[in-house]
Amino acid sequence: MKKGWLFPAFVTEYIGTEVRILDFLSSDFRDLLVIASEIAGKNLTDFEIRDCNFLDKEFENQCVSYVFSCAITDLLKRHNHSADYLSGLSMGIYAALYAGGSVSFEVGLQCVKKAYDLSINGLKDYSFGMAAVIGLTQEELEAIIRETGDNVRIVNTNGIHSFVISGVISEVETAAFKAHSEGAFHSGLMDVTCPYHTDYMHEIALAFQTYLKNHEINDSSIPIVSVIDQSMITSQEQIVNELARNLDTKINWYQTMLKLIHLGVGTFMECGAGKSLYKIGRFIEGEFKIVHINKLPAYINRFIKA
Repeated sequence: MKKGWLFPAFVTEYIGTEVRILDFLSSDFRDLLVIASEIAGKNLTDFEIRDCNFLDKEFENQCVSYVFSCAITDLLKRHNHSADYLSGLSMGIYAALYAGGSVSFEVGLQCVKKAYDLSINGLKDYSFGMAAVIGLTQEELEAIIRETGDNVRIVNTNGIHSFVISGVISEVETAAFKAHSEGAFHSGLMDVTCPYHTDYMHEIALAFQTYLKNHEINDSSIPIVSVIDQSMITSQEQIVNELARNLDTKINWYQTMLKLIHLGVGTFMECGAGKSLYKIGRFIEGEFKIVHINKLPAYINRFIKA
C-alpha cells in the first residue's frame, strides 16, 4: 500500500491539541517559529492555539501553517517514515516542496512571503475575497455566478458538491448569499483577501516566476501531484512553473485525490494543523484513510488509525 503526504493551504480551525502533540513528540515547531519570525518580519513566537490567534491574519496564518507542516514532515522523517507521493492544496505546495527536499525551510518561507507581498502590493487598489460553498452542484453554482456578475470564479473543486469561489469581494458576497438561499448548507466568506487561482493574479504570477528563477529550488526527491492538472512534478523547471501557475490558475483538489488513489495510495498523512483535508476526504469515493494530527503519535508508531 502506497503512502501520500498531504499539505493543507492554511488553518481555518484548530483541533486544539496540535502544539501539545508536537511538544510530546519533540518536534522542531517552536524552533521553526523563531526562524520563521525572522524571515516573515512578524513575531510568530507568541502563537497561542487556545486563542486561535492569527486565524484572522492572512499572512501570519500562512506562515504558521507552513511551520506546522514542516515540523510534522521533520517528525515523520526522523522516525523513518516516507511518502510515495506528495501534494499541497494551494499554498500547501511550499511545504510539499520542503518535504521533497526541493527547498530549504528558509527558502520555502521566503517564497510564501514574496507571493503574499506581490499579491498585496499588486492588488492594493481593489477589494477581493474568497468563499466556500458546500451543497450545490457545479452547474447550480455556475448559474448563480452568471447572475451575480463577471467578477467571480470557481477556483477550487473539493468534491462534487464542494467549491471555493474568488473574485471581487462585493460579488463574492452576493454569490455566497444566493448560494445559501438556493440550498447550499454552507456558504461563507474565508479570511482571504487575495483572489488566488484567478486571472486577476496573472501579472503577479509572472513577477513571482521571475523571482523564483533567482532562488535555490532543486528537483524534488518525491513526486508531487499537481493540483492544477494532476501531472507528476519532480524537476526544478516543473516546480518553478507550478509555483507561478498556482497563483493564477484554477485548482482541483477532488481530481488530485482521485489521481493519488488511482496511483495506489491507501494511506494519507495530513501534514498540518487542523483536519480540513480529512474532512474533505470523507466525501471522496475510494478505499483510503486520511490520518490527521490527532493520530500522529499512533501513525509514527506504525499503528495507523483513521
